[in-house]
Amino acid sequence: MSEPPHSPAADGDPDRAADAAAGRDLREFARALLDSSEVRVPPMASDDISRLAQELQVAYAELQVQFRQIQDTQRRLAASEARYRTLFEDAPNGNLIVDQHGYVVAVNRTLARWLDRRTLDLAEQPFVAFLAGASQSAFAAYVQSLARRGPAPAAAAARADLPADADGEDADEIEIVCRVRGGASFPASLRGRPLPPDEDGGSARFLLTLGDLRRRHQLEERLRQSQKLEALGILAGGIAHDFNNTLQIIRGYGELLLSGEVDAASRTEMLRAILVATERARQITSQIQMFSRRRILRPEVVDLGASVRETLQLLRPLLGDDVVTVLELSGEPLPVRVDAGQLGQVVMNLAANARDAMPEGGEIRIDVRAVDVDGVRAARLPGLSPGTYARMEFSDRGCGIRPEDLSRIFDPFFSTKDDSRGSGLGLATVYGIVRRAGGAIDVQSEVGRGTRFELLLPLTSERASGDTDGASGGLPAGGERLPSRVLLVDDSAGVREVAARMLRGAGVDVVEAGDPEEALALVEGAARIDLVITDVVMPVMNGFQLVDAMRAQRPELPALFVSGYTREEIFARGGAADSAVIVPKPFSSADLLEGIARVMQSAETAR
Repeated sequence: MSEPPHSPAADGDPDRAADAAAGRDLREFARALLDSSEVRVPPMASDDISRLAQELQVAYAELQVQFRQIQDTQRRLAASEARYRTLFEDAPNGNLIVDQHGYVVAVNRTLARWLDRRTLDLAEQPFVAFLAGASQSAFAAYVQSLARRGPAPAAAAARADLPADADGEDADEIEIVCRVRGGASFPASLRGRPLPPDEDGGSARFLLTLGDLRRRHQLEERLRQSQKLEALGILAGGIAHDFNNTLQIIRGYGELLLSGEVDAASRTEMLRAILVATERARQITSQIQMFSRRRILRPEVVDLGASVRETLQLLRPLLGDDVVTVLELSGEPLPVRVDAGQLGQVVMNLAANARDAMPEGGEIRIDVRAVDVDGVRAARLPGLSPGTYARMEFSDRGCGIRPEDLSRIFDPFFSTKDDSRGSGLGLATVYGIVRRAGGAIDVQSEVGRGTRFELLLPLTSERASGDTDGASGGLPAGGERLPSRVLLVDDSAGVREVAARMLRGAGVDVVEAGDPEEALALVEGAARIDLVITDVVMPVMNGFQLVDAMRAQRPELPALFVSGYTREEIFARGGAADSAVIVPKPFSSADLLEGIARVMQSAETAR
């Protein structure tokens, strides 16, 4: 049998050289078979030999084609593997493959870099070891939910880079907190899907994709602050109107009292009106502080009905005289865990939207009560489980929302109003606050007939902050609890004077200081100081630093703090112990004496 003619071009072509080598191997194999005793080739005529040689040449050409196809397939597989390896390793998100027990099978460089670890440090380790707190149990439950879906079909293998479930739909997403080497942590989103089984039928595996949420959380915070600025702009005019009315009462009655032309009965009535007006002013400033300050979210237990009622008092000037609000409360406490400032923001945003929907005035009805949510309704509201919830129903009789817009009203920057009346952040903020509190929000609307929002928040068995069994926690402001001599420190002469009058009126001897340096000199020279009452924010040193300096001389000196700042802002300045008693300005005589009683009782208990 003659060999295929040698082509010089094959010397420079790797593929042709490989084909030639394969051909030589085939010929050597054939010769070995002919030389063996197992193969006997019968004698053939020359025509048969020629025909066989031609058939062998055809077969050899077919083998060359098949061999080249195999090489092409191998090259494509290698390129595909390299491409998907690059997608897995260098993806902008963290990629992770775990087994059914949550142990790491493979991890990409991106996730290893986020965790500040080598990929070898993560291999064959339980991934929960790199998660913080409650995220460990959440991750384990998530992997179990993926396992219950069963392995993905083999047809899905080509789509293994997509974090979808076996049906091709987006998998559920949860939020976890990952721990970085050294103790730091960061929030991450987690989505996963089962992978197709191996050919050898090995254990189940799951592809997980993690996204770094730090940037998104920063943008969400900016969104909340932008919405607050817009809301404060809306509130400014109404608050100024209400506050000016309050100041007018105080100023008017003050001038009348100074004139000396009023009788004793009228004088008493005017003084009471001034006290009522100052209390109203205090409520306004307190609610503005709670709403406007930038702070870390601090959920607390509040009574939903009471919080809504207080917020509506602040919003009364915002809504105008042509909008009537009807508040219906169930009468029973509805304790919910939520950030109090954000709850006020929810009410304000809904009220502003209702007012804008009724340009000619109308009625807003707010109904707050407990409701039972069954399985059918819970399934219709994302994130909700069957149970009893506190419901706030907020309805107006305004222009309503078109059906085509109803599904988009919670999208950021989407608004049914023109650009001059809103940025489209209000309802997006409401939705985020309610969902963050573990609740849900539903909306129904009909063009020309109004809109009804229904907010559901989970009830808690904890007591709302401020709930007490007695009027003042069992600490009366009686004389037996008052100190004999008090050092009063405040850099405001007017505040210092009125506080000193309150104390002297209760029978307390008062020594006054206008700044921390004067106060330190008085403590050093005074024979007896039973209590120091000090403002928190003062020049040179704050009230906490002043008390620390005083206690270097008198270690057991009791201290009471007063301030016009919120408690959270005070603690942000540092130096305050959790046990510090702080009386907020403006305070009444009863407030001040009750604060003194608390401090003195604590001092007696410590002895």
